Amino acid sequence: WNSPKYDFDWIGSALLTLFETASLDGWIDIMHHAMDIGGNKNANWPACLFFITFILCGSFMMIRTIIGVFIDRFGISSGLKLLTERQKLWRDMHGVAMSIKPMRVEMKPVVGSVRRKCYDAIHSKMFKKVILFLLSLNIVLLATVHFDADASWEYAWNIGDVAFVSIYLLESLARLFVALPHPLYFFKDPWNCFELFLSCGSAATLFPTNPSGVRAQIGRPFRFLRTFRILRHATDLRRVSRTMILAVPSILSVIGVMLIWMFLYAAVGTQVFFNVKYGESLNKDANFSSFVNSFLLLFQVLTGEGWRQFMYDLQIDEPHCSKNHAGDNIDNCGFGNGATFYFVTYVVAMGYIFTNLFVAAILDHVTFGVLRESSLVSTKNLEDFQTIWSTFDPNATGFIGLHQIWPFLKRLPEPLSKITAEGEGNDLEKEKEKKFKTDALRLRYLSTISKWRRRIFAELHYVRHPNKGVPFSECLDALLHAKLGNSALTLDTRLRREKELEHIDKLGACVYIQRVFRGHRVRRKKERS
Repeated sequence: WNSPKYDFDWIGSALLTLFETASLDGWIDIMHHAMDIGGNKNANWPACLFFITFILCGSFMMIRTIIGVFIDRFGISSGLKLLTERQKLWRDMHGVAMSIKPMRVEMKPVVGSVRRKCYDAIHSKMFKKVILFLLSLNIVLLATVHFDADASWEYAWNIGDVAFVSIYLLESLARLFVALPHPLYFFKDPWNCFELFLSCGSAATLFPTNPSGVRAQIGRPFRFLRTFRILRHATDLRRVSRTMILAVPSILSVIGVMLIWMFLYAAVGTQVFFNVKYGESLNKDANFSSFVNSFLLLFQVLTGEGWRQFMYDLQIDEPHCSKNHAGDNIDNCGFGNGATFYFVTYVVAMGYIFTNLFVAAILDHVTFGVLRESSLVSTKNLEDFQTIWSTFDPNATGFIGLHQIWPFLKRLPEPLSKITAEGEGNDLEKEKEKKFKTDALRLRYLSTISKWRRRIFAELHYVRHPNKGVPFSECLDALLHAKLGNSALTLDTRLRREKELEHIDKLGACVYIQRVFRGHRVRRKKERS
């Protein structure tokens, strides 16, 4: 029944007690002490209603509201909140488009051969579904591992592991067999290398004789890394992973700021609290006696684990410690108000500000169109562009000839392509033409298509590399801009883009004049002949 460190005796201690309660670190103990006021256990039991109400309002609602305001202000400072929906879509799609690279196409074997049958089986939709089902079963099997299993269970588990490893190894060998007589194509695919490495490593560590031996320890990473193979066959997971990768630079910047802040606080803690007497939580393992120990202790506080007790241990004062009053050079007392200020400012900065910068950094990348399939342009459209590009650039050189642009755009579905003119185009565009009730609307539509074609041709001619062709990224970027328009660009990008378009229009006009003049010369020659 000693008086606890936390109380409501005056406004300062009451605010500190409520701050500790709002951080949810040991708030149950604070509530139980308040319920025991009066001399008997639970003598003041209605006090629990006060703490429950405060947790709901002060922690769950108010602190989350503050975090929401902070993220909103972060979006304004980064410019995200100032963008229109179309500008957000452009920024998201442009970031994804710049991360997409040309895809190498596997060489199809001769029709009727064994290798061609293997190729058709591996690239079938049923094969993908079977592999996903087997991967799910393998994950379930890995989840059944438990301590102190009997010998019969371990033997059955190893048999199941052998079956899965055999299937994965056969799949990798089948892909390698299909790639023959050009095995280099197989190893240029990172997924093929990753799966072959896992299959071979898993096969080499099957049936370990000693569960705690070196061979068993080496085999464990090969087993749990198999779960990542699901990313190859799960398209939605792969899109989310690509989005997370785009946010990695921003997340690393936040981690860098957090490390600097922890470095400063660890240095201060080492200088001020290095000789404080050990207490309930402050001990030989968690203390401020060295910079490394201080850094590790602050990392534990970052997780919200037991920071209150560290603060109380650093507030120790006489007669529980010794001060240098008689020249005995013993001073292991703490600093009451200093420890409070130290930990409260650290928890506010690290627990409520910097950790939520992670959320803000991710939301800065996952905003409008990256994970939505119903937007004007989605990641699926970009993947379609990558797939169709590979048919014209099977070796993934990143370039196709200017003469291949129109056949490429004819095969590219909407919304990135609308290459249709009178007498040509896909069935969808022809059906659209039939729906026009008047010739004026039809001519207006065809005029828009013709203008789009001239602009795309001029821009691709402008970005074309001599002796190489039209580059992959620039072609995708041009189609994105043509779809979303200048309204999707921010002011600085729009001004730069308008200057670029002036050069593109001049080049397009020159090319158009040259084409008309050359056509005129050809017709004159035919007439003379």
